[in-house]
Amino acid sequence: MLPRADINITPLIDILLVLLVIYSLRHETIERLGGRKPIKVDIRLIAATNRNLWQAVADGCFREDLYFRLNVLGIRTPPLRDRLEDVPALALHFISRFQNKTARTVHRITEEALWVLRQYHWPGNVRELRNVIQRAIAMGSSDLIEPQDLPGVFEFPEEMTMDKAIKDLKRQYVIKAVLAANGNRKKAAEILNIHPKSLPRILKSHGLLGFDGFAE
Repeated sequence: MLPRADINITPLIDILLVLLVIYSLRHETIERLGGRKPIKVDIRLIAATNRNLWQAVADGCFREDLYFRLNVLGIRTPPLRDRLEDVPALALHFISRFQNKTARTVHRITEEALWVLRQYHWPGNVRELRNVIQRAIAMGSSDLIEPQDLPGVFEFPEEMTMDKAIKDLKRQYVIKAVLAANGNRKKAAEILNIHPKSLPRILKSHGLLGFDGFAE
């Protein structure tokens, strides 16, 4: 008999759990632990991921049958870097959420601090913004969140030039146009006031040629 430490049962448990989920979704029934009678259920399963599941299916890392069971109605939420206009509303939400958990009372965030936040690329998405606001509330010294309350990563970059700032602004405008068009290339071109044939060139110039805001 093998020692317990040498037996890795985690993959087997994962497989069994996945099979149970697939079975329950397919037959709309569950069984209680130790029970023998199926129980009819009416559920709506909401699943979220930051991975490309279809690519994971193609790579053999995600079950195809589970993918199609889950993918009834897909909703794509763009990362925060592609919707920087949401930063002010999210910042105020997190201020309201955290200000009562510290001895410091914060009423708002200054426009200068919001400008700094909108220049950031947010690799950690909304969760990173949440942590930044929480830290600013804890470490600040007034009833406002100001640029100096933000972590060092938000200091104005020395390499930022006027040309780069304008280019970044144009890139954000293109992204917003694509999202506002709901994947319709012709409508996106109308918003940008360009010919539809010029759209691929514009996307390429801003490093957005592979941007998946368009429906295939």
